Amino acid sequence: MGVIREPKNVDFFTIDNPWTDDERQEFSDLIKKEKSKLKSRCPTSSVISNTKRTKHFA
Repeated sequence: MGVIREPKNVDFFTIDNPWTDDERQEFSDLIKKEKSKLKSRCPTSSVISNTKRTKHFA
């Protein structure tokens, strides 16, 4: 990410608005949903260890 340069005589600022309880809960639900998607895609270590590669001899 690059640096944003302010034009002359212009100041950028942010306003920090605290989240409401509903917004926090909605964000928490979204994170849980995304984490469950990742867990379903990635095999666990027990699955990986049970599927050892076999050596093929020519």
